[in-house]
Amino acid sequence: NPQKIRSTIENAAFVNKLSVEHGGFGQWVADWDPDDVVGLWEYLKKHGSRLGGATGPRVLRHLGKDTFILTNDVEGHLTAQGILTGKATSKKQMKLAQDAFVAWRNASGRSFAEISAVLACSFGEVYHWNR
Repeated sequence: NPQKIRSTIENAAFVNKLSVEHGGFGQWVADWDPDDVVGLWEYLKKHGSRLGGATGPRVLRHLGKDTFILTNDVEGHLTAQGILTGKATSKKQMKLAQDAFVAWRNASGRSFAEISAVLACSFGEVYHWNR
């Protein structure tokens, strides 16, 4: 796929640029404010190639950055709880999701990844309970 090949080359240049500017790409990611994970997603989407949607969060998770992933089940759970009003496609909706995750992380001591997994696995229960 020519688009994927181009994006690999473009992302290599993107990572290299940040590495030179910040003493390493991993350091740059690690230094990002952990309460602004949505801002990091937006930066990757804007400055990287094909890093929007779930790709950016999945890349970050593979790099070891604590992040949640807004899968259909997680969004369904957040909607069932009245936190979202549907898909988290707007900045406002993503910020609402982030605020909920930050509050849950602070209250529970669990990581975003752990909370995300629990929500994804429990959506069916919440959905059926609220019906």
